[in-house]
Amino acid sequence: MEERIILKRYQIIKEIGRRAMGVVYLAFDKLISRQVALKELFLPLSLSEKEREHRIKRFLREAQAAGNLSHPNIVTVYDVAEENGKYYIAMEYLEGKTLRELLELGPFPLEKAFKIMEQLCDALNYAHQKGVIHRDLKPDNLFLLPDGRLKVTDFGIARILSDPTMTKTGAVIGSPGYMSPEQVRGEKISRSSDIFSVGVILYEILTGKNPFEAESVTTMIYKILNEEPPLVNFLKPEVPVKVGEVIKKAMSKNPQDRFSSTDELKKELLSALKRTLSLEAQAIQPKELEPEMAIPLLIQNKKSSRKNWLLLPFIILLFFIGIFYPSLRLFKLLKGPVLPLRQKLREELEVS
Repeated sequence: MEERIILKRYQIIKEIGRRAMGVVYLAFDKLISRQVALKELFLPLSLSEKEREHRIKRFLREAQAAGNLSHPNIVTVYDVAEENGKYYIAMEYLEGKTLRELLELGPFPLEKAFKIMEQLCDALNYAHQKGVIHRDLKPDNLFLLPDGRLKVTDFGIARILSDPTMTKTGAVIGSPGYMSPEQVRGEKISRSSDIFSVGVILYEILTGKNPFEAESVTTMIYKILNEEPPLVNFLKPEVPVKVGEVIKKAMSKNPQDRFSSTDELKKELLSALKRTLSLEAQAIQPKELEPEMAIPLLIQNKKSSRKNWLLLPFIILLFFIGIFYPSLRLFKLLKGPVLPLRQKLREELEVS
């Protein structure tokens, strides 16, 4: 197989992903000897010049936005470049699985879900402070490494609903379920839109279902705009009520009714988790006595033990009387004649 080198430094190893916006390759950076993920922008020949320019601007804007972010829970962008009319982004290569792949195994336990949400909220809070809004949060863009760390990918990529390739591949069907109402309506998007998406993702992690699940995109969008999803506690009674309230607030139709930041959302979730663990611990562990109650109880136990030792000789005496008294009576009977003995035994039986 012919070796393919891009930008005179990236040796293509294999293709690892393909989406409507482009192809992602596993590549080896020969300049600094490390593996990278190399994303190539997809520019079909059928695009008009205006559409082509629009895609290129979006691609470069995404690279610039993610490139300015340096956070342990955000994928690192190393380089962006153009060669022979093709555009590339070199970024951190991640080993692990996407949240979408892991959700195929079922809902997550409460504590594991909270660990994921804590990292996601930290990453978004940092990005929002840097003036970057993700706009496309969904399980496909959240990557879990083998050590449990979360990585947020695909920052700043705007969804192209008019792209016919997305309709054909079915990408639109799965994506609108994470959009905020204002995003669906085409209104101005703020960090509150990301907060809405976080609420949807947490709902799905805990229940295994998207809150706006529907058979068609039209029905899904209608639900996002007009319907309240079933409470998390209704689908999963083991989820604390307080957690359900946090999710409900994050998915409020009105952006003003949501949390002011992902940091506030994280604090509310952690508070709910601590309260739940505290209640579980109280239910399992026996209550300890207060010191002032423990001392009298100890004295009382000692007094009881002393009384028991005093009663022990009387118990032993009664035991021996019960054994030897019948034998003594029988011995006295055997000392007399035979005929009186039979008579006495008969009398004894009649008396007993």
